[in-house]
Amino acid sequence: MSHTSCRPVTDFLTKYMSDPDTRKSLRALRASKAGRDQYVALFAAGAPPDIAAVMREEFAALPPLAVTTLVEAWALADAAGKTFTVASVEPDKATEFARARRVRITIDAEESGVRVSLSHIPTKHANWYAAAGASA
Repeated sequence: MSHTSCRPVTDFLTKYMSDPDTRKSLRALRASKAGRDQYVALFAAGAPPDIAAVMREEFAALPPLAVTTLVEAWALADAAGKTFTVASVEPDKATEFARARRVRITIDAEESGVRVSLSHIPTKHANWYAAAGASA
């Protein structure tokens, strides 16, 4: 997520995923082997309406592994008692990202915590992402 409308989403997720009640809910969803839609519903339920709308739209357009990666990275931090951060990072080559309809998800696991960074150009997503996510 690298658009100005994405930063409020990543800031929200960073804070929301550190909340004790949310952490409990995330653990239960992971234990039940929940899919992308259940996680997005949890995130959106706690978000202000404008952020929830952007979140639903973006996660529906991104590859399902964006949510899976986010949750699994969170679980790593949670299990170790480390901080967890979600960041929207502007692509280094925006034109190339848009042309290739590229999404980049990176995880930095360090002594101090875990950070998930997501880069993409909103509205420039490959059509097959949504089809791949239909069963997730």
